Amino acid sequence: MNVVIRPATEGDIETIYAISCAVHLGPLYKQLITLERYGDFVERFTPNPDYFAETYQPRIKQRLADPEWFYWVAEVDGIVCGFTLARQTDDVLELKGLFVDEIFQGQGIGKQLFETSCSIARPGQTILLEVISENKRAIDIYVRQGFEQTDETPKPFFDTPMIRMEKH
Repeated sequence: MNVVIRPATEGDIETIYAISCAVHLGPLYKQLITLERYGDFVERFTPNPDYFAETYQPRIKQRLADPEWFYWVAEVDGIVCGFTLARQTDDVLELKGLFVDEIFQGQGIGKQLFETSCSIARPGQTILLEVISENKRAIDIYVRQGFEQTDETPKPFFDTPMIRMEKH
């Protein structure tokens, strides 16, 4: 399997959206999102051409042109199968998301995307991320990568508690 990690382009936005929707609607989030808000969650991540054209695509185009934002995609044999995004400011590199299409999960693609995001951290720069507090698999991965939970509690994601983790 030939995996290529490259910067995302405007031509990738539609695929990025499709992967984001598919992963959010997959089995993991069904276990993590509170039952009371799961209907709202499904509505938000069900593909919607109007939302894509009016909100998602313009936002991602703007971010791709902004030097603070970094998007990478993973390709396997020329097929985009995952992506990650990060925002870098003077003091902090904030990892904002990592998504791999379900059929490509478990093959090390997420790890390669994660390492690519982390690789742009400047010496002494703090790397931050937020994760659903019940996502034990992800938390274990982040701990193995040297991240520690902070005392700061971010706002919930669809009423689901989150934790903030950082690495120095």
